[in-house]
Amino acid sequence: MSFNKVRLFIVCMLTAFVIAGFLAPYGLLVGPIANALSVEVGTVGSLFSFFTAGIFLGYIAAFYVFTRISIKTIIVGGYAVVIFAVIANFYVPTITTLSLALAIIGFFCSLAVCGSVTLISQNWEGKKRQSALVAQDAAFNGGGMLFTAIGGHMLAQEFTWQASYAPAAAFALIAIVIAVFTRLAINQSAEDQTGETTEWNAGIILVGVLVMLFMAAKLTVFVWAPQYLEQEFGASPRQAGAVMSNIFRAAFVGSLLGTYIVSKIQIHHFLMMMISTGVIAISVMLASDNLQIVTAMGYLFGLSVSATFNSYMAFALGFVDAPNHRHVAYMLLAGAVESGLGPLISGQFVIATETIRTPMVMAFSLMVLVLVGLFLIAAQSMRERLKSFRWSSN
Repeated sequence: MSFNKVRLFIVCMLTAFVIAGFLAPYGLLVGPIANALSVEVGTVGSLFSFFTAGIFLGYIAAFYVFTRISIKTIIVGGYAVVIFAVIANFYVPTITTLSLALAIIGFFCSLAVCGSVTLISQNWEGKKRQSALVAQDAAFNGGGMLFTAIGGHMLAQEFTWQASYAPAAAFALIAIVIAVFTRLAINQSAEDQTGETTEWNAGIILVGVLVMLFMAAKLTVFVWAPQYLEQEFGASPRQAGAVMSNIFRAAFVGSLLGTYIVSKIQIHHFLMMMISTGVIAISVMLASDNLQIVTAMGYLFGLSVSATFNSYMAFALGFVDAPNHRHVAYMLLAGAVESGLGPLISGQFVIATETIRTPMVMAFSLMVLVLVGLFLIAAQSMRERLKSFRWSSN
């Protein structure tokens, strides 16, 4: 592998690492931001929807942006804007500034991730491509583990909440420097297939709905679990941060093991096993009155969400005879939509009920719905019926 390809690989890994650095610590920052800006905790939790909405818009923009602007320009220029957004919160710490910053960060980070996945897909083939994509998942989970630990430590040392995003911004700067000196090119022989007919059926549509519910549950736990520990158990910021560190530590290991496991069993069996694990983890969190047990459940929940999204993708594409980029885009957008709405809805529940237990119950209920849906869709007879209800689009 050439030295340029090594640098290209590093940039691709950093895009996943950076977006994790902005996503993972937010649950720890909800309380400190609310105190610093004198607003309700539920209001701050709802602001995370700006971040996920930015990601959603980035997915849509990716269909058009990369035909006009190079991936290198997007990564270098986009991360420069992200760094500026982080700095702006130091000088103008308001709800408006934070909302705009989260939307901007989500938008440009998602574009960078889409660009990096394109680079991996076009520069590697076969098992090398698969290994690179799994490594990117591991980079995301490893980043979540690292940045959550750093954020919890910084809050315990009484740094301002803005400082918790500085490490992610620093890695964005590293990505810029490496990208400037790297030829980030894709294989231009890949043809655009925009004129092809796309097959749709009820199966892939319903799996997309399950992805929406799953992502809402996942992001709800990410945002509210640390605050739940602080409210229910009087945990310190460092103790509350431990549950997120455990989630990402387990997800990091699970992302490495998941690829092997799905090569041995049917994909829908793997999904049901993972979602069942998540249901057990959240139920124990809600039922236990022991802080150590609840914190340990972070490991179980982390395993349950580690390689699940890619598995949903494989399960959904199995319902169509000729999957293409439109099917992939549908699944990505389905996840992004509910990632944006989940924190917003859960934040409103917190405001209405004045307890952070409510969004955790909401996450549990959504996971149960996903599990029931998987059991129904995965039944062989039902799968055949769903596949037979099909239509096509251009």
